[in-house]
Amino acid sequence: MLKSPPRKPRPHRAGAEGIMDRAQFVEMIRELAAIPGPAGREEAVARAFAARLKDLAAEAFLDPMGNAIIKIAGQNARASLMVCAHT
Repeated sequence: MLKSPPRKPRPHRAGAEGIMDRAQFVEMIRELAAIPGPAGREEAVARAFAARLKDLAAEAFLDPMGNAIIKIAGQNARASLMVCAHT
């Protein structure tokens, strides 16, 4: 069986410090996945997501379609991350 080469450390991303480390992010996703949110009725998950990040966010709200929009300012205005999940 072929082995993958060792992974190189990823470069530090500006704006990520103090927000959430990988383990915290994975735990948050697990918690959100445990909330019942069948297709067409995902509002509880969206609200929980917005509530979880509101203290870190410059902006956190649900749009008219029920999507959670969370904007967290970073140090690099040209870099962004979008988390999108569907059932």
